Amino acid sequence: MSLVHSWFRLQWALSCPNPVGLIPVVLIAAGSTFLLGFVIERICRLLNVTSNVTATLVLLGTLKNYGLAAGISLALFERETALPATVSTIFMIIYIIWLNYKTGRQKRE
Repeated sequence: MSLVHSWFRLQWALSCPNPVGLIPVVLIAAGSTFLLGFVIERICRLLNVTSNVTATLVLLGTLKNYGLAAGISLALFERETALPATVSTIFMIIYIIWLNYKTGRQKRE
């Protein structure tokens, strides 16, 4: 339910008069998710951490409570405050799909 609600909130944001204001939010959300995941993965490789522990650390290090943050900000503040958490939730889903694809590809090799 939270994901559906977040999606509708994002649709509202995209239809707002100034969608260019979303560019910094999108860049920060993508950078914090993918770049941080890459850095954590590289550090784990340098320290010879097993792949299972690496996956756990990447997920813990990159996935925050975006859905909860969006819900709380919608409940307590103006609807514009939920926009960063909503955009981050979408990038979190994309990142989980990427990790699943990457893990499946590594197992086949």
